[in-house]
Amino acid sequence: MKLVIWRRTIDEQDERSACAEPVLLGPHAVPPRPARAGRLDDGVIVAPSRAASGAIGAILVPVNLSGRVLRNRVPLRAGLHAARHGDELHIGEQLYWLASDLAPEEATYDPALHGEDLFCHLTKARLRAGDPIVLCPGTQHAPCGLIQSARAWHAAAAAGLACSACGFRADAEEWRPPRRAEDNRLAGLLRLAARKEAR
Repeated sequence: MKLVIWRRTIDEQDERSACAEPVLLGPHAVPPRPARAGRLDDGVIVAPSRAASGAIGAILVPVNLSGRVLRNRVPLRAGLHAARHGDELHIGEQLYWLASDLAPEEATYDPALHGEDLFCHLTKARLRAGDPIVLCPGTQHAPCGLIQSARAWHAAAAAGLACSACGFRADAEEWRPPRRAEDNRLAGLLRLAARKEAR
């Protein structure tokens, strides 16, 4: 599973980064970088994971940032914390959001890995070793993992059908960070004023 990290830039743009490995989020206007590229006290480490409890990752707050990192406007102490879909992180002056990357996983059916004697959930046809399959990613709140033949999955997605087990829709829009209406208007007016001054 990948974790999507949205970062709001100084000019009020949202930058998207997807990560499958732990990343370091700093208090300065720097995009997320691999956790192995920095020291623990350089920022907060966020690692993707998928748990049945709905957590999408883990947040590791170092001692030097204890109480200075806010998750959904609540201070976090040093230690390990669960990350949930849509969590807002304030680290110093930098604002981040964490989200699930809900992309179906395409694979080749391997009985040793996926289990023996499986059937496609849609067509009820028995899967054979080497058949192309798709694993449903689930929703923001819970993983699914339902296995379907790739052909049936793509036909269902093209028809706009949702996963019968969890309700995942392949055509659903990707989650984006929220914007407050007054922020949008003020930011827009400031950008317009800056453009007029630049002329």
